[in-house]
Amino acid sequence: CITYSGDLYWRGGWSAVVFGSVIFAAAYRALSSMWYRFCGWDKFWRLCLLVYPATFFLAFPAGSIGETVWLWLWDLPKYVILVIIIGWLASKFQRHNRLKGN
Repeated sequence: CITYSGDLYWRGGWSAVVFGSVIFAAAYRALSSMWYRFCGWDKFWRLCLLVYPATFFLAFPAGSIGETVWLWLWDLPKYVILVIIIGWLASKFQRHNRLKGN
């Protein structure tokens, strides 16, 4: 398995490693700060968002360039949308139960 920095070096040498790593680090930092701004303990979907980055223990957030692009532009948005839908359904179900008096 080729690493992110190894793939960058193979594609463009040391300048690609430095430039690509800086771009990835800046994007990762921006996404992380935005991510944890929306997380919390008060709602189920926000708790799911809080816990989701633990799945990076199973799939490292940076593999080869192709794996990294796939993870960040396909897998991550797919799961975020799924968590938002589950949270929306849970809030609808909770609101429905409150109206029924349960």
